Amino acid sequence: MSSPAQVDPWLGRWLPLAAERADRRALLELGCGEGSDDAVLASARHAIVGIDLSAESLARARARVSSGRFLLQDAGIRTSASTPIASMASPSVSSIATP
Repeated sequence: MSSPAQVDPWLGRWLPLAAERADRRALLELGCGEGSDDAVLASARHAIVGIDLSAESLARARARVSSGRFLLQDAGIRTSASTPIASMASPSVSSIATP
């Protein structure tokens, strides 16, 4: 079985920093798409919350990462008490641009 860093070497190099900054809180990915990065993060034992505007992509992400929480929501976060992201308990938000 391959390690997360072997599956995706680019993302794998950020896993120690993600673990340090998340401090056991969920990682939030804005624009998660079909969940390929979420799968790498989940295989490194991170809790995942993914947000995307595409219901089809989220269905694929849910199939790929059954332990993740995926929300159909605009990532232009306008938090109010009624948005799903507002109810999350202090997620760790990181932005890692893909090459």
